[in-house]
Amino acid sequence: MIAAVLVAATLVADGSASDAGAAALIERMVSAWEQATAASYRLRKRERLRGGELVTEEIAVKVQKPGRIYAAAILPRRGQEILYDPTKDPTHFWVHPGRFPDVTLHLEVTGALATKRQHHLVTRIGFDYPIAGLSRTAFRLLAAPERGAVSVAGEVVLAGGVADVVVLAPAPAAPRQVVASTGETLWAFADRVGTDAYVIFCANPELDSLTDRLRHQSYRVPASYGGKTELALDRQTGLPARVITYDQGGALYEHYEYLDLVLNPPLANADFDRHNPAYDF
Repeated sequence: MIAAVLVAATLVADGSASDAGAAALIERMVSAWEQATAASYRLRKRERLRGGELVTEEIAVKVQKPGRIYAAAILPRRGQEILYDPTKDPTHFWVHPGRFPDVTLHLEVTGALATKRQHHLVTRIGFDYPIAGLSRTAFRLLAAPERGAVSVAGEVVLAGGVADVVVLAPAPAAPRQVVASTGETLWAFADRVGTDAYVIFCANPELDSLTDRLRHQSYRVPASYGGKTELALDRQTGLPARVITYDQGGALYEHYEYLDLVLNPPLANADFDRHNPAYDF
């Protein structure tokens, strides 16, 4: 990631990037999260499902590198808890439903229950996944302005303070056609082609769910994550305070807000232990 930042800085110096100010803000975002070890925040999110329904959720989150996550639902399922610790089990996580039947479950990360009505895997609740995707898109556009624009669009006052707004606007482009291997999971296919799984799911209506096993045939892989993304970067921390992504038609695809962000809180092993007496697993 550091190498990508240096490449972007070189492009700006050479005058071939679309917006030096935007590049500096993206570089600061990447650096700020690289230097952090943990965070706590409230994540307020809206995701538009493939059928058009907007799903709204709010959760209290604690994350600690490398990839440990504890999340407690605030809306709409107060009482639900999620705990994921890849140092103990990278493929499964614990869920306490918080409602009848109130039985703690040990779910597969990519399974049907874990991914139902969700854009992303539970392992991607933290900052690692969005920052990697946003910076990758920004640096790609900065390196090749004919692919789209990256620009600073002023500032916005949010609950946490002032944030600088960076707009990522990829140019419209036809999707690629990529052949899947027989039995390949959508998640593995998405990783292989470098595109988000739910974006591919939306582009291929013949797929029934995110857990489908693919056939040996061609699937549409969109050229970009969305039509436009508005990234609000907190001026104090440099990290995302809000991320709004629209599809190619201008409709809302995702809306994430990171509220009450605390960097490097004093988290302990007990914060990621389901036997913590403060939890209800």
